[in-house]
Amino acid sequence: CRDREAVAAGAENAQAVAAVDLSAYKPKFEFRGRIVFQSDFGGNNDIYLLTAEGLTRLTDDPASDEFPRWSPDGRSIAFSSNRTGIYQIYIMDTDGSNVRRVTEAEDDAIEEGWYPDGTKLAYTEERKRTIGRSYTMWTIDLKTGAKTRLLPEFDGSSALPDFSPDASRLAFTGKRTMGWDAFLADLRTKEIRALTKGGNACRPRFSPDGTQITYVSSSADGKGDIWTMSPE
Repeated sequence: CRDREAVAAGAENAQAVAAVDLSAYKPKFEFRGRIVFQSDFGGNNDIYLLTAEGLTRLTDDPASDEFPRWSPDGRSIAFSSNRTGIYQIYIMDTDGSNVRRVTEAEDDAIEEGWYPDGTKLAYTEERKRTIGRSYTMWTIDLKTGAKTRLLPEFDGSSALPDFSPDASRLAFTGKRTMGWDAFLADLRTKEIRALTKGGNACRPRFSPDGTQITYVSSSADGKGDIWTMSPE
Protein backbone atom coordinates (compact mmCIF):
# COMPACT_ATOMS: atom_id res chain seq x y z
CA CYS A 1 0.00 0.00 0.00
CA ARG A 2 3.01 2.30 0.24
CA ASP A 3 5.65 3.04 -2.40
CA ARG A 4 8.61 4.05 -0.21
CA GLU A 5 10.87 4.80 -3.19
CA ALA A 6 8.30 7.21 -4.61
CA VAL A 7 7.88 8.86 -1.20
CA ALA A 8 11.65 9.36 -0.89
CA ALA A 9 11.94 10.72 -4.41
CA GLY A 10 9.09 13.15 -3.78
CA ALA A 11 10.77 14.46 -0.63
CA GLU A 12 14.07 14.97 -2.46
CA ASN A 13 12.41 16.85 -5.31
CA ALA A 14 10.12 18.98 -3.15
CA GLN A 15 12.57 21.87 -2.92
CA ALA A 16 12.68 22.14 -6.70
CA VAL A 17 8.91 22.37 -7.16
CA ALA A 18 7.47 25.87 -7.48
CA ALA A 19 4.79 26.92 -5.01
CA VAL A 20 1.32 26.21 -6.34
CA ASP A 21 -1.40 28.86 -6.20
CA LEU A 22 -4.41 27.14 -4.65
CA SER A 23 -6.82 30.09 -4.90
CA ALA A 24 -8.09 29.00 -8.31
CA TYR A 25 -8.96 25.49 -7.20
CA LYS A 26 -12.62 25.02 -6.29
CA PRO A 27 -14.65 21.84 -5.87
CA LYS A 28 -16.32 20.73 -9.10
CA PHE A 29 -19.51 19.70 -7.29
CA GLU A 30 -21.36 21.29 -4.40
CA PHE A 31 -21.00 19.51 -1.07
CA ARG A 32 -21.26 20.19 2.65
CA GLY A 33 -18.64 19.42 5.23
CA ARG A 34 -14.85 19.08 5.00
CA ILE A 35 -12.58 16.59 3.26
CA VAL A 36 -9.01 16.11 4.48
CA PHE A 37 -6.58 14.19 2.29
CA GLN A 38 -2.92 13.78 1.31
CA SER A 39 -1.48 14.78 -2.06
CA ASP A 40 1.89 15.34 -3.75
CA PHE A 41 0.29 18.31 -5.51
CA GLY A 42 3.09 20.58 -4.28
CA GLY A 43 5.97 18.16 -4.94
CA ASN A 44 5.86 15.89 -1.90
CA ASN A 45 3.07 14.48 0.25
CA ASP A 46 1.31 17.13 2.33
CA ILE A 47 -2.10 17.35 4.00
CA TYR A 48 -4.85 19.39 2.31
CA LEU A 49 -8.35 20.48 3.28
CA LEU A 50 -11.19 20.81 0.77
CA THR A 51 -14.39 22.72 1.56
CA ALA A 52 -17.07 24.37 -0.56
CA GLU A 53 -14.94 27.53 -0.48
CA GLY A 54 -11.87 25.87 -1.97
CA LEU A 55 -8.57 24.14 -1.21
CA THR A 56 -6.22 24.83 1.70
CA ARG A 57 -2.78 23.35 2.34
CA LEU A 58 -2.50 22.37 6.00
CA THR A 59 1.12 21.13 6.10
CA ASP A 60 4.16 22.38 4.21
CA ASP A 61 7.17 20.32 5.20
CA PRO A 62 9.99 18.74 3.17
CA ALA A 63 9.11 15.44 4.85
CA SER A 64 6.19 13.28 3.76
CA ASP A 65 2.91 13.91 5.61
CA GLU A 66 0.37 11.15 5.01
CA PHE A 67 -2.90 9.45 5.94
CA PRO A 68 -4.85 12.17 7.79
CA ARG A 69 -7.75 11.11 10.02
CA TRP A 70 -10.34 13.36 11.66
CA SER A 71 -10.73 13.15 15.42
CA PRO A 72 -14.23 12.07 16.52
CA ASP A 73 -15.13 15.63 17.55
CA GLY A 74 -13.78 17.11 14.29
CA ARG A 75 -11.39 19.44 16.12
CA SER A 76 -8.09 17.70 15.35
CA ILE A 77 -6.41 15.75 12.56
CA ALA A 78 -3.95 12.90 13.13
CA PHE A 79 -1.43 12.03 10.45
CA SER A 80 1.84 10.15 9.82
CA SER A 81 5.09 11.95 8.97
CA ASN A 82 8.77 11.05 8.61
CA ARG A 83 10.01 14.42 9.87
CA THR A 84 12.41 12.72 12.27
CA GLY A 85 13.75 10.26 9.69
CA ILE A 86 11.22 7.56 10.52
CA TYR A 87 7.45 7.79 10.51
CA GLN A 88 5.76 8.98 13.69
CA ILE A 89 2.17 9.96 14.47
CA TYR A 90 1.34 13.66 14.81
CA ILE A 91 -1.80 15.64 15.67
CA MET A 92 -2.66 19.16 14.53
CA ASP A 93 -5.60 21.55 14.73
CA THR A 94 -7.90 21.62 11.72
CA ASP A 95 -6.29 24.81 10.38
CA GLY A 96 -2.83 23.18 10.35
CA SER A 97 -1.60 24.88 13.53
CA ASN A 98 -0.40 23.43 16.85
CA VAL A 99 1.33 20.39 15.36
CA ARG A 100 2.52 17.98 18.06
CA ARG A 101 4.14 14.57 17.92
CA VAL A 102 2.42 11.84 19.93
CA THR A 103 4.55 8.70 19.36
CA GLU A 104 8.15 7.80 20.17
CA ALA A 105 8.32 4.65 18.08
CA GLU A 106 11.69 3.02 17.32
CA ASP A 107 10.36 1.85 13.96
CA ASP A 108 7.94 3.47 11.54
CA ALA A 109 4.59 4.37 13.13
CA ILE A 110 2.06 4.63 10.35
CA GLU A 111 -1.66 4.92 9.64
CA GLU A 112 -3.72 5.65 12.69
CA GLY A 113 -7.30 5.32 13.90
CA TRP A 114 -9.04 7.20 16.71
CA TYR A 115 -10.84 5.66 19.64
CA PRO A 116 -14.47 6.81 19.44
CA ASP A 117 -14.13 8.93 22.60
CA GLY A 118 -11.03 10.69 21.23
CA THR A 119 -8.84 9.88 24.23
CA LYS A 120 -6.54 7.42 22.44
CA LEU A 121 -5.06 6.70 19.04
CA ALA A 122 -4.43 3.28 17.56
CA TYR A 123 -1.68 2.97 14.98
CA THR A 124 0.53 0.52 13.10
CA GLU A 125 4.23 -0.09 13.70
CA GLU A 126 6.18 -1.39 10.73
CA ARG A 127 9.37 -3.27 11.62
CA LYS A 128 12.03 -4.38 9.18
CA ARG A 129 13.09 -8.02 9.44
CA THR A 130 15.85 -10.02 7.77
CA ILE A 131 13.31 -10.90 5.11
CA GLY A 132 10.41 -8.51 4.61
CA ARG A 133 8.57 -6.52 7.27
CA SER A 134 6.25 -7.25 10.17
CA TYR A 135 3.32 -5.11 11.34
CA THR A 136 1.73 -4.74 14.77
CA MET A 137 -0.98 -2.46 16.12
CA TRP A 138 -0.59 -0.29 19.21
CA THR A 139 -2.58 2.29 21.15
CA ILE A 140 -1.35 5.43 22.83
CA ASP A 141 -3.18 7.38 25.50
CA LEU A 142 -3.10 11.03 24.43
CA LYS A 143 -3.15 12.27 28.02
CA THR A 144 -0.65 9.95 29.70
CA GLY A 145 1.40 8.75 26.72
CA ALA A 146 0.94 5.13 27.84
CA LYS A 147 1.50 2.66 25.01
CA THR A 148 -0.32 -0.69 24.78
CA ARG A 149 -0.17 -3.53 22.23
CA LEU A 150 -3.41 -4.17 20.38
CA LEU A 151 -4.39 -7.82 19.77
CA PRO A 152 -1.13 -9.48 20.89
CA GLU A 153 -2.95 -12.80 20.53
CA PHE A 154 -3.27 -12.41 16.74
CA ASP A 155 -0.87 -14.86 15.08
CA GLY A 156 0.41 -12.76 12.21
CA SER A 157 0.89 -9.20 11.03
CA SER A 158 -1.88 -6.72 11.80
CA ALA A 159 -2.33 -3.14 10.59
CA LEU A 160 -4.68 -0.24 9.83
CA PRO A 161 -7.02 -0.32 12.87
CA ASP A 162 -10.55 1.09 12.80
CA PHE A 163 -13.00 0.98 15.73
CA SER A 164 -16.75 0.50 15.68
CA PRO A 165 -18.70 3.52 17.00
CA ASP A 166 -19.23 1.85 20.40
CA ALA A 167 -15.57 0.72 20.59
CA SER A 168 -16.63 -2.91 21.08
CA ARG A 169 -15.14 -4.15 17.80
CA LEU A 170 -11.98 -3.52 15.84
CA ALA A 171 -11.66 -3.92 12.07
CA PHE A 172 -8.13 -4.33 10.75
CA THR A 173 -5.97 -5.66 7.94
CA GLY A 174 -4.23 -8.93 8.78
CA LYS A 175 -1.83 -11.42 7.26
CA ARG A 176 -1.30 -14.89 8.69
CA THR A 177 0.46 -16.58 5.77
CA MET A 178 0.36 -15.15 2.25
CA GLY A 179 -1.58 -12.02 1.34
CA TRP A 180 -3.68 -9.58 3.35
CA ASP A 181 -7.34 -9.89 4.36
CA ALA A 182 -9.91 -7.90 6.31
CA PHE A 183 -10.43 -9.08 9.90
CA LEU A 184 -12.80 -8.24 12.73
CA ALA A 185 -11.99 -8.54 16.44
CA ASP A 186 -14.58 -8.51 19.20
CA LEU A 187 -12.76 -6.65 21.97
CA ARG A 188 -15.12 -8.03 24.64
CA THR A 189 -14.97 -11.74 23.82
CA LYS A 190 -11.49 -11.64 22.19
CA GLU A 191 -12.88 -13.49 19.16
CA ILE A 192 -11.03 -12.70 15.92
CA ARG A 193 -12.36 -13.78 12.55
CA ALA A 194 -11.51 -13.18 8.92
CA LEU A 195 -14.08 -11.18 6.95
CA THR A 196 -12.48 -12.02 3.61
CA LYS A 197 -10.47 -14.90 2.18
CA GLY A 198 -7.98 -15.06 -0.66
CA GLY A 199 -5.29 -12.64 0.49
CA ASN A 200 -6.42 -9.71 -1.65
CA ALA A 201 -8.35 -7.37 0.66
CA CYS A 202 -7.41 -4.57 3.07
CA ARG A 203 -8.47 -1.37 4.85
CA PRO A 204 -11.81 -2.27 6.48
CA ARG A 205 -13.63 0.77 7.90
CA PHE A 206 -16.85 1.02 9.88
CA SER A 207 -19.74 3.18 8.73
CA PRO A 208 -20.74 5.96 11.18
CA ASP A 209 -23.63 3.86 12.52
CA GLY A 210 -21.55 0.66 12.71
CA THR A 211 -23.91 -1.39 10.50
CA GLN A 212 -21.60 -1.63 7.48
CA ILE A 213 -17.91 -2.08 6.75
CA THR A 214 -16.22 -0.76 3.63
CA TYR A 215 -13.00 -2.33 2.43
CA VAL A 216 -10.71 -2.56 -0.59
CA SER A 217 -10.48 -5.80 -2.58
CA SER A 218 -9.06 -6.89 -5.93
CA SER A 219 -11.06 -10.12 -6.01
CA ALA A 220 -13.37 -9.04 -8.86
CA ASP A 221 -10.98 -7.94 -11.59
CA GLY A 222 -7.48 -7.79 -10.12
CA LYS A 223 -7.83 -4.08 -9.37
CA GLY A 224 -8.51 -2.40 -6.05
CA ASP A 225 -12.26 -1.72 -5.78
CA ILE A 226 -14.33 -0.49 -2.83
CA TRP A 227 -16.76 -3.01 -1.39
CA THR A 228 -19.24 -3.05 1.50
CA MET A 229 -20.37 -5.85 3.82
CA SER A 230 -22.21 -6.37 7.07
CA PRO A 231 -19.91 -6.84 10.09
CA GLU A 232 -21.85 -10.07 10.69
